Amino acid sequence: MIRSFFLFLHRWIGLAMTAFLVVVALSGSLLAFNTELERVFAPRLFAEPRPGQTPLDLATLAERAQAIAP
Repeated sequence: MIRSFFLFLHRWIGLAMTAFLVVVALSGSLLAFNTELERVFAPRLFAEPRPGQTPLDLATLAERAQAIAP
């Protein structure tokens, strides 16, 4: 009687913990591969400048950022 109760309790606690651990593992995997996933889903963030195009200087970038979000 007591053995079957503990077996039942152990099984359901284990299943509940499994659901929690799967969520933790999946979210941790996403964090571990953040850069690789960004390269796949947002490739324009990593785009190389076009030939003949000069990079903007820091002052110009700051002015543009201020214009977008004052």
